[in-house]
Amino acid sequence: MGTLSTCLFAAGEAHAASVVCVKKATGIMRYLDTAPVVKKDKKTKKSTTVTPACDATTEVQLVWNRDGVAGPAGPAGAAGAAGAAGAAGANGNGYGPFDYKIGDTGPGGGIVFFVDRYNEYSGFTYLEVAPREIDANSNGVADAIDWSDTTTKCYASGSTTADQSCDTESIYPDTVSGTTQIASRTTATRIGSGSANTLAIIARHDAETPAVSKALYAAGSADNYSNTPTGGSAVTDWFLPSYSEMVMLFQNFSQFKPSAITLSAIEVCSAYWTSSETAAATAWRIAPNNRTWPLAANAPAAQAKSTSTTSCVLPIRQF
Repeated sequence: MGTLSTCLFAAGEAHAASVVCVKKATGIMRYLDTAPVVKKDKKTKKSTTVTPACDATTEVQLVWNRDGVAGPAGPAGAAGAAGAAGAAGANGNGYGPFDYKIGDTGPGGGIVFFVDRYNEYSGFTYLEVAPREIDANSNGVADAIDWSDTTTKCYASGSTTADQSCDTESIYPDTVSGTTQIASRTTATRIGSGSANTLAIIARHDAETPAVSKALYAAGSADNYSNTPTGGSAVTDWFLPSYSEMVMLFQNFSQFKPSAITLSAIEVCSAYWTSSETAAATAWRIAPNNRTWPLAANAPAAQAKSTSTTSCVLPIRQF
């Protein structure tokens, strides 16, 4: 008979092909070790190497491949658990998304009046206005405050020496007669400049000995302002808005909810100081043309007034 070839599988084994001899008469199989063996003839005493084989007369050789072929793929396992959420992207800058819109209550408890939708300003995305004016005497009615006090630490035109009254001269030094003061005043009107303006004004009043009380001038009063939102902690990083910041505030009042801000009665505060100096001893203030708070969106009127004039103070903050 010829050689019968098949495949038998032995789990966990991976051996080379082995030989099994199958008894023709009974079908009984035996494993055949095919490793060569040396046999010695008893008569001749000669040794020969013999490779064991099945008995061709009574057996058939079965080639047993223990490696086997791969079985079919098992069923797919259950889906794994969802991965952890990725880190949240930065909100507010880079064309959104935005957490706040104009008219929303801000984290300082005020009202958001500006959103940097096109990522034009560094350091902040929103501006919010305080929920109320500053009342210097805590009597329930907003009181008018000077833009500057009679400190003698301001600069004459063409001078870098701070030895002039801030009621008559500039808060900005002038390295080139008139030129650098004008450049400083131009920068001071822009959106985003209110905080730096406030610090510049305070620096002139703090340079006096002793330092001038912040309650006596507009920028100092704004810097002193604090508000505690419902369920939160006191927020103190308020400042006197620049000219453009104040104009933006009044232009967006129409987007505020009624009574969102508590302001004084008509005629008590006819105008509000900005932190923008216009010339020596002169600063911008903004007067709303319609005092129906905050429903009107009329364009405010800009006024250049002497810094010794009294006007009201409405702080803002950025975040």
